[in-house]
Amino acid sequence: MSTDRPPLILAIMVVLLFAAQVIDLHAADLNTGVHGMDWDSPIGQHRQLSLVRSQGSVSYYTNRDMVYQAANQPVPGVIYGFYQDRLFALYIKLGSPNQAYYLEE
Repeated sequence: MSTDRPPLILAIMVVLLFAAQVIDLHAADLNTGVHGMDWDSPIGQHRQLSLVRSQGSVSYYTNRDMVYQAANQPVPGVIYGFYQDRLFALYIKLGSPNQAYYLEE
């Protein structure tokens, strides 16, 4: 029985290392941007977005042609925030707590 443990431990370590790399890649993607849009990119590059509201230097946009999903459920709303016409935030209205869990992965 003790001879089975080293391969099992090695297999678990390989899985954990692979999972850590996948998480790092996901975080790296989020650091560069979201939904194919780079952070700090100008609104002029995103013609697919429609203005929802603007006040002073801050504007909020949505993509009415896009249907978003998380946890195999529709996401009720995604709003892109722009400060001085540059992308700075993404706001997601979730339909259930279960969707938040899948976004964290």
